Amino acid sequence: MSDINEDIKQLSVLFPGTQVDLFDNALVGGLQLGYDILNDPSIGNLNIGIGAYYLYVLPGSIKFSFIFFGSITFESIYNSSLIPILGGITYTYNINPIYLGANASVGYGFASFSSDLTIKTNGQVISNASQSNSASGLVAEGKLIIGLNIIKELSVELNVGYRYAPIGKTDFSGIIATLGANIRP
Repeated sequence: MSDINEDIKQLSVLFPGTQVDLFDNALVGGLQLGYDILNDPSIGNLNIGIGAYYLYVLPGSIKFSFIFFGSITFESIYNSSLIPILGGITYTYNINPIYLGANASVGYGFASFSSDLTIKTNGQVISNASQSNSASGLVAEGKLIIGLNIIKELSVELNVGYRYAPIGKTDFSGIIATLGANIRP
C-alpha cells in the first residue's frame, strides 16, 4: 500500500489544504486447519497446515478544492483487499499458560483495488468515475508468536512479522501485527 500512499502524498503537496487519509490499518478474519506432526511437551509442538484469510484495508482518501470560475472539489476514495491461501509450518513451545512460537507460510493471493472519484463544482456533482483492478500472485509470511492459553480450547495470540505480497499494482508487503483468538475443537 506504500506506493498508493506515496501517490496520495505527492498530490497533497501540489494542492495546499488537501485532506488526506492514508492506507494504514486493516481488518482481518480467517480460518486455519492444521495437523500436529510433533507434540512433545519437552521440546515443543510442530504443526503443518493450510489457511486462508480476508484482509480488508480501511479506505484511504484524498480531497482538495480550489477556486477557478467557482469552487471545484475533487474527492477520491480508495479501497483494497487481499485473500491469500497459504500453506505453512508453525513451531510453538508451551510455558503454561504462555506459549511462544514462529510461523513460515507461502501461497497464492488474490487482491482487488478500487477507486471512486467525485468532482463537484459549487457543491453540485458534475462527474463520478470508478476504477477497479484485480490481480493475483505470490504471498509469503514469516511471524513470531506469543500467546496466552485461556482454557484448553481457547487462546489469545499476538503475531508480529513480515508479509511479502507485491500483487499487481498494489503492494501488500510490509510489517504485520495481528491480535486474535484461536478456537480449537
